[in-house]
Amino acid sequence: MRHSVLEAGLYPGTRPGSAAAEREAGEAMRLRGNEKYYAHDVEGALVAYSRCLGADPSNYLAYGNRSACWLRRERYEEALDDALRCVALNPRYGRGYLRRGLAECKLGRTADARLSFELGLRADPNETRLREEHRKVASRSETSAAGAARAVMLRTVLFSPALDVEGLFELLRDPDRITADAVERRAPQLDALLEYLARTLECDLVVLKTSPPLREAYDRATFACGQLLSSAPGASSRLKNAKRVVGALRHAMRCGWQMEPRAKSHGVSKFAANALAILACARDADDDVRRLATRHLLHGMLDWLLDATPEPDLSHGHGHGHGSGGEDDDDDDVLDDDTLDDDDDALDDD
Repeated sequence: MRHSVLEAGLYPGTRPGSAAAEREAGEAMRLRGNEKYYAHDVEGALVAYSRCLGADPSNYLAYGNRSACWLRRERYEEALDDALRCVALNPRYGRGYLRRGLAECKLGRTADARLSFELGLRADPNETRLREEHRKVASRSETSAAGAARAVMLRTVLFSPALDVEGLFELLRDPDRITADAVERRAPQLDALLEYLARTLECDLVVLKTSPPLREAYDRATFACGQLLSSAPGASSRLKNAKRVVGALRHAMRCGWQMEPRAKSHGVSKFAANALAILACARDADDDVRRLATRHLLHGMLDWLLDATPEPDLSHGHGHGHGSGGEDDDDDDVLDDDTLDDDDDALDDD
């Protein structure tokens, strides 16, 4: 049976204070967050839910509610992070899968979203919003794993020859040639390459798990993006597609260790994290891009800290992992509290 390190009983040593008192204080903050959310104070709700989790890191409802706030703030990576933690703590909580799927839709990963909605319906077959969202994505052929893989392969076939991808990869293999002057001279070409690579890195996790050729392409794309950002972080951060690539590397951190069998050692995740760390510390980097890299790096590190899955046994050749474009009404208005009606302005609670 898999446990999460968020469970109070798995904390090492002696925890300060009373566990019951901490849970009570955390729940009080969660309810305060609900009040803030109802009053349309999303920032106040985010603060309250975060304080709840500081007191009681095992409160899955607070993660679900904070995910809903991130959706409203259009911070979809953070919304996905919290939704993943929510369902890791309570795999039977259907609304957690709803928020996970909504975030994945907004990030353009509709095949992953389809799986999330399906998992949510298994957990809670009576959840109306889950059925509605599943129906939206299931009607589109590209949301199946095979359909999504075909779409990614088609983009690769169409765009890679025009971009001279192999020639640019040759440049990126030699860090000494990637200087600020070289990046500035080839900015249009490198920007086009970054857009192509970001599209590759943004693909659905279900595709990576089922397509060995795409896993190979994913490895190469992570290497290329990381090499460019690491070797000339200042100049690279000022490229037009720099922010998009930083977000794509965040996705690589999240899903890299879940790809089997090539990434058993978490190499993709570690390479992406290294690039983000260098960019986050680069004094000459664009400030907005540097801050974004820092935020994504910290969230990725937190994912690792909260992941209680054992490292794979490489001596046996296999390991164990776990993982995880909507419309205007995709933001989920329903949070969690049993004292309120179950409608689009309410919160659910057990």
